[in-house]
Amino acid sequence: ITESPVIVVDIDEKSLAALGQWPWPRSLIGALIDKLGANGVKVVGFDSFFPEYDRMSPAIVVETFESLDAEARKSLQALPSNESIMADAMRKTKTVVGQVALHTPLPENRQATKIRSPFRAEMGGDPRPFLARYRSLVANVPELEEAAAGHGFFSIGAESDGKVRRVPLLAIAGKDIRPALTVERLRAVFGNNTLISRRNAAGMTAVQIQIRREFGGGSFILPTDAQGRIWVHFAKPDAYNTADNTGRLYISASDILTGQVPKSRLDGKFAIVGASAAGLVDIRETPVANRMPGVEVHANLLE
Repeated sequence: ITESPVIVVDIDEKSLAALGQWPWPRSLIGALIDKLGANGVKVVGFDSFFPEYDRMSPAIVVETFESLDAEARKSLQALPSNESIMADAMRKTKTVVGQVALHTPLPENRQATKIRSPFRAEMGGDPRPFLARYRSLVANVPELEEAAAGHGFFSIGAESDGKVRRVPLLAIAGKDIRPALTVERLRAVFGNNTLISRRNAAGMTAVQIQIRREFGGGSFILPTDAQGRIWVHFAKPDAYNTADNTGRLYISASDILTGQVPKSRLDGKFAIVGASAAGLVDIRETPVANRMPGVEVHANLLE
């Protein structure tokens, strides 16, 4: 296989130099989603989350300008929020947002999700005795949660030697069974609103996605170990050549926003937005590389 069904939209050094420091305004992220959708991307996922409101939204930033006259202040306050711009883009292009599972109670300054879990059926019995447990799940701001086509936790975990080999496809957060980011990206594109857990006497055996009729119906089975984890089949670490877009996975976000990437490179892809820039990248140790960006682990898993 020389071409991946997955692309990593990379918040790289080139993108930060061209478009400014991270986090970017949500309006700019909305423009990125729009650009991906216009080029035929099937779904956009985020290896990050948005638990607070954008400080660059007009109604918020206006409060920092003490000398602003009343008319200008009123005009700025009447403008759409950056979250509403991003949410509009998410409604046009299927977007899956990340959520963070915590082993601690929900912090006072964070919100719990109000979105119902898509796990609504069990085959073989209750899977809860076998799954990883978290005390809480941190959600995105409500506008983005409501506009998203899916919601998945992006916790990866590691083996006793520190290497990532298996990744959970579902876990318990609070009282609910919640899906991982990868499962939700598949469901958002091909599935209906229901996910099914499958187990036997020894533990979990699979996660089942019910396929929509337009894709032939039936179900798609993701086999797991007894704890609901899946082995990652790692490819060789990817390298991105910014001169000619020859990376197997990575494409610079700035190249996409400025229209330098041909539609053929994006059409039909599963996109995940992540970062390789210094200070932003989440580094993991894997069997094929001592230093692999966490977003690349998610990309390998989805492949």
